[in-house]
Amino acid sequence: MNNFLKAINRKPGIISGFFVKSLICIITAIAIFTVRSGAQVTLTASSGIPAASYTTLKQAFDAINSGDHHGNIIININANTDEGVTPATLNSNDADPSSYTSVFIQPTDDNIVVTGNPAAGFAVIQLNGADNVTINGDNPFSGGTNRNLTVNNTTTAAFTGNSCIRIATSAAVKSADNISILNCILNGNVTSGNSNSITASTSSSNISFGIYAGGNGGATVNSAPTAITSETANSAPIGTTIKSFTAENNAITQCARAIVFNCASSAGSTSVNITQNEIGTAAVLGSYPYDSPSSTVYVTGIWLSGANNVSISGNVLSNIVSYVQAGRTGIELFSNISGTLALSNNTVTGVVSNSSGPGAYTALGISVNAAGGVYTISGNDISVIENSSSAIGAPASGIRINTVSGPGTISLNRITAVMNRNAVGPSPAQGIYLANTANGTVIKNNFISNIMNVGSGSFNFTGNANGILVSSGGSHKIYFNSINLYGTSTAAGTNSINCLTISSNIIQG
Repeated sequence: MNNFLKAINRKPGIISGFFVKSLICIITAIAIFTVRSGAQVTLTASSGIPAASYTTLKQAFDAINSGDHHGNIIININANTDEGVTPATLNSNDADPSSYTSVFIQPTDDNIVVTGNPAAGFAVIQLNGADNVTINGDNPFSGGTNRNLTVNNTTTAAFTGNSCIRIATSAAVKSADNISILNCILNGNVTSGNSNSITASTSSSNISFGIYAGGNGGATVNSAPTAITSETANSAPIGTTIKSFTAENNAITQCARAIVFNCASSAGSTSVNITQNEIGTAAVLGSYPYDSPSSTVYVTGIWLSGANNVSISGNVLSNIVSYVQAGRTGIELFSNISGTLALSNNTVTGVVSNSSGPGAYTALGISVNAAGGVYTISGNDISVIENSSSAIGAPASGIRINTVSGPGTISLNRITAVMNRNAVGPSPAQGIYLANTANGTVIKNNFISNIMNVGSGSFNFTGNANGILVSSGGSHKIYFNSINLYGTSTAAGTNSINCLTISSNIIQG
């Protein structure tokens, strides 16, 4: 270093680009070493107290909530932390004395783990009406884009409603806008949830989450959120907003539902982008009912209600499997969806209800129960969709449309290995199912194969196996699809396996 400075001093006022770059590299290296060898959590802020060190993320959040740090805040997690029973909760930037512009959270080393064991209904990390927060699990000092930050919820599986990361609003904390969760590994609190002894819909195998964005925020701006008690009921109330929500390149498992975005009205949202996430546990399934993998995502991969301008693309969902008495879905648009809707280039493999008997539990690769208008579903790869339901309204389906919004375009999807295993009565299985849809829906250039059932019920359109089943609307356009149904049905009674079935109106095209 001394020789370097002497070299600079020999030519006052003139510093070569080489020397400047060298000095920057040395200073950066020293800073990185200081960060990595210091406290577990370090914080810098553009105003207020400019820098501080903490043992846990919770302590850093508490300092922000207390008004110690203002402006644009960066939180570096330099080593593993144990958040314990009390969640790390960041309050709203309007919750006086808190006053910040943005918060950016990142690891500064590889394989950083944030662990917590909160009580039932809570998360390890909670954003309580907090705006402009980014949790980016990519270590900036490693090459490429990586998942270097893991959030483990280690609470007992006996607790329901738990999550890894939670976003909450309420009448007191009205907005949690501009939230991005990127490049993280999120492990929920439910291991071995795919057990034949776990069937109740009230269990954590149905009510637990990787990421939960919804309601039950604090009763006041400074009070903690209240517990999540339901898989769907605790929505962000009307009058609150979760605008510009992004979940990208996360790996999520060990929970009932990987990503839930739950607003009471689409007016609370401007855009929802869920892209390139890995959901569930990849494994060879074996034979039905599938006991392996024992730990995965158990009920739903991605579930949205009250969302506007939705893009769900490039996600890989693997083995959403359990014995829980509830419907199984890979991607579900449930209600109050508005604006543009695009579901593209997702891979959904293994959406299976292991529940035996004639229970009415769906198995759906992609389910659209709501859309704001014209929508597109394209380029998705959907396979191994199985249940044993005898109910016409609870089929095994690769893609099911159950909304009169639209019309939509369903194109360039690959759907294979859809099976209904109910042996008594109807056993509905469909590749693409227009259960309730707007006139003029376009279904083109899809590849559909191996849609089978083992049912022996009465001969009817909706209770059998169909490559494409049209049960609603008219003036649809269905063309250039490749449908190859093969195999031997074991049905003992009347049964029908069809490439295309029309049970409503006239199709044009």
